[in-house]
Amino acid sequence: LDVISFSAAISACGGGQQWELTIQLLHELQKGMKATIVCYNAVIGACGSAWQKALVLFDQTKGLQRSIITYNSTASACVKGEQW
Repeated sequence: LDVISFSAAISACGGGQQWELTIQLLHELQKGMKATIVCYNAVIGACGSAWQKALVLFDQTKGLQRSIITYNSTASACVKGEQW
């Protein structure tokens, strides 16, 4: 598997709001490859109201080129978790 395959799987699970599974896939990816911001964005976006997880993941994006999607997905999780 490559980063694109993992990213597609993460996005598919994220669409179903299965954030636990997206985090597992991210960890599997990181065993052999470097996660891209696209992967992180998909996982953060899947967090829904799990704002603590979203913030931890956001912190892990240090060193990557964060995008507006990164910030919006993180803020959205905080709003859904009523932490905004």
